Amino acid sequence: MKVVRKDLLNCLDKVMQVISSKAAPDNQKLKFYGSRVQATNGSIWVDAALPEGMIELKVHIDAEPFYNLIRKLTSSELDLVVKGGVLQVLAKDLEGEFTVYEYSSPIDMSEKVFVEIKVEDLNNLIDGLRFCRLGACKDETAGPICGIKIQKNELFSCDRYRILNWKLKSNLNLECTIPVKLAELLHSFRGEIAEVWFSPGSEQSGVFRIQVQDGTIIWATTIEGVYKDLTAFFPTEEHSETVELSDNFPAILDRHVALLKGVSGEDLEILFKVEKNHALTQSFKLTIGGEKERDLKEDVALKNERTGEPFEFCVNPMLLKDVVGLCLGFKYYKESSIVLFATENFRYLLKTRS
Repeated sequence: MKVVRKDLLNCLDKVMQVISSKAAPDNQKLKFYGSRVQATNGSIWVDAALPEGMIELKVHIDAEPFYNLIRKLTSSELDLVVKGGVLQVLAKDLEGEFTVYEYSSPIDMSEKVFVEIKVEDLNNLIDGLRFCRLGACKDETAGPICGIKIQKNELFSCDRYRILNWKLKSNLNLECTIPVKLAELLHSFRGEIAEVWFSPGSEQSGVFRIQVQDGTIIWATTIEGVYKDLTAFFPTEEHSETVELSDNFPAILDRHVALLKGVSGEDLEILFKVEKNHALTQSFKLTIGGEKERDLKEDVALKNERTGEPFEFCVNPMLLKDVVGLCLGFKYYKESSIVLFATENFRYLLKTRS
């Protein structure tokens, strides 16, 4: 079967976004069937149309090695042949072979009863999900707080030390918790999403069906369990101190992000020490052996001189970049040891260090 490499790669780029090296082996496969290909991480399935003419394949192969080979090839045209229990990739001066695993039918949830979710401002929803994704708990055994909570016209995420809250422009009439990966996929397909559908289950669970304009379909199950109500954790005390950061603070954050290059986005962290008229920011990168490889300390001026005691907190600089793009100040609640960045549309709550 002849296929144009560029067209095949364009298709694989879509489905490979859901493949994770942390997933079970069965969920690190590509499933070719008819004129489509499907990939999954166990809770999300991405199903895309193959290039025109690719209708003969019905195989189940390891995703990453096949994708990497197709990506690295320079030939404009390939020949794919299933022979003797392997899928052969034939190109000029090259022959690659991939074991074909026992075939099983692709996931198809179209038999479920779906209700279309009317989103008045899809970009606002995607922005909110992208904002909240870095606040979700990284402990995969922690249950619903590993995801992002949709609560009618609000989004929440939490990792026990911080809470992110985004107010949507419209009420989705939904209460469920979605995987962070779904938020990332929605951002990836921004501008191309045609429809969003939801099939409700029990206990705030269900299945999303995202229809992309090019025919790609995303199925995603919600995270089971009841997400704790986080609204009670936001401070209600009247007394607070307002701290305003100088206008050059975003540039300082950029330097910390540059220093931490190579660290996973979700693991980035800087220490923020607020003094009388300035705040010290500090970040460092460790070697595999736990030794300090490089570190950066930089002061940021405060617009208003403080009279209270110093305090400190840790924060993800990538997330804080998003926050200070919307507001350059925060409130400090000494009695509850809380720092709160807030505007009309979002709230970002942090616990200070004792």
